[in-house]
Amino acid sequence: ALRPIRLRDQRAWREVNQRNRDWLRPWEATIPPAPPGHLPPRRPTFRQMVRHLRTEAQAGRMLPFVIEYEGRLAGQLTVAGITWGSMCSGHIGYWIDRAVAGRGVMPTAVALAVDHCFRSVGLHRVEVCIRPENLPSRRVVEK
Repeated sequence: ALRPIRLRDQRAWREVNQRNRDWLRPWEATIPPAPPGHLPPRRPTFRQMVRHLRTEAQAGRMLPFVIEYEGRLAGQLTVAGITWGSMCSGHIGYWIDRAVAGRGVMPTAVALAVDHCFRSVGLHRVEVCIRPENLPSRRVVEK
């Protein structure tokens, strides 16, 4: 299932994300170093992240979801960069708990999100953000 991310997801989200830290690290976007003389950027807290996601969702620029599998939080999927006008597009990023990888959870989640974007939200184009060397993620998109 896909559902909006909530502040009360913090414990479960953090547990799954931390348990999968080494598995996810090679594919995550990196924070660029700070320019000389500036403090390095800090990762937001979970609360800050959720507030930002909600603000962007309320502005119509993002659809932040958590993925549930068998009633438990199993990952995150976000439709971001939503633009309107003639383009009507967005892009999807995601991560999944290694414990449920390979069971069709992520391809199903992506399909649900894309259907929602086309049928309910009104987007014309959806792209999936993956690193080309991430073969399991490429396989999700192929499915």
